[in-house]
Amino acid sequence: MALLLALLEAFLLRPLYARDPLESLLLTFGLALVLEEAVRAIFGPVGVPFHIPEELSAPLFPDTPFFFLTRYRAFVLGVAALAGLLVFLLLRFTALGLYLRAGAQDREMLSALGTDVRRLYTLAFALGVYLSGLAGVLAAGQLGLSPTMGTGLLMPSFVALILGGVGSLG
Repeated sequence: MALLLALLEAFLLRPLYARDPLESLLLTFGLALVLEEAVRAIFGPVGVPFHIPEELSAPLFPDTPFFFLTRYRAFVLGVAALAGLLVFLLLRFTALGLYLRAGAQDREMLSALGTDVRRLYTLAFALGVYLSGLAGVLAAGQLGLSPTMGTGLLMPSFVALILGGVGSLG
């Protein structure tokens, strides 16, 4: 899957990096729909249940009637918070983070300074793919595994991005 997405990034997304960010957004939106249909065609439309172990289905605070949080949801929250913290630390305190931020700010200058911006963008895309895969694994406990498990989030995130401003992307 990583190889397929790296090829998609290299041949479809990379030519759009210098253009309007809305074009990349629309392409990735369309690609998500195409990949979803490909998964549905290969594996079928029926999802596979993802059973949470009994120990993780129990409430985290069983004696608190007004606050219900299962151990699994607490685990998901913890992993998501840790992933967010690690991404923050990567972007804020590492050389790679400095390069990624510089590439987002002024890719031409970064390229003129000798950085392979194409490789850097591929690495950033790979990090995004990894994080979306992690989110899918964590969400499987609530949604089950199916080709359409991310579809319910696709349109609201698209709308939120449009309302938040596409200009903030580039």
